[in-house]
Amino acid sequence: MILGVSATGEWVNQGGYFALVDGTRWEAITKEHEYVELWADPNDVIWTQGFDPDSGVPHTCTQNSKAPDRIIWVVFAATDNATYNDYTNLSDPTVLANWESILKQGVTTIQGKYPSVKRLEIMTMVRSPAGTDCMPAATTNHEDVVEPWIDNAIAAVAQAQPTLVFAAPKIYVGDCSWFANGGPHFINGGQPASVAAVVATYYNANP
Repeated sequence: MILGVSATGEWVNQGGYFALVDGTRWEAITKEHEYVELWADPNDVIWTQGFDPDSGVPHTCTQNSKAPDRIIWVVFAATDNATYNDYTNLSDPTVLANWESILKQGVTTIQGKYPSVKRLEIMTMVRSPAGTDCMPAATTNHEDVVEPWIDNAIAAVAQAQPTLVFAAPKIYVGDCSWFANGGPHFINGGQPASVAAVVATYYNANP
């Protein structure tokens, strides 16, 4: 099961991800603005929504669709949320601590919602090519760049629960043209299928 935001849903749904893997064993729940702190809240309405896609016939695993054994949780916080982002100090210990705290809370919540889970992989947003920022320089919110405190927090939480929590692979676009308008979205005008292919290549090799 994939849990994520709308940009996640773009490569899952519009990108055709389910056709690139064993679609009988994959499903997703994604929607716009489903930030990390919402997934961490066991009482948020986020937990009442259905499987992707929102319209038409939902795609679910053919067996145990409500009892996944593996979850890929894509985490993201709004760039204007100072609790989880401090662009003036890239090594801000408070922000790192806040991320560690909310990720731990999220792990607990996901375990409560899905006691069947045996492996929980925490994934970041899809990234610009290494060392590159695809968004225009005048843009204030560069959502295509994953800041170090997120990676560090994921690593810390995975280290604390090594039999359950793992850092998912870092997924990079092959070129800025994969994004629509510099990122983080892949529609309209981007290449969600290219992203889906990269993710599928990894998970087909690591089922």
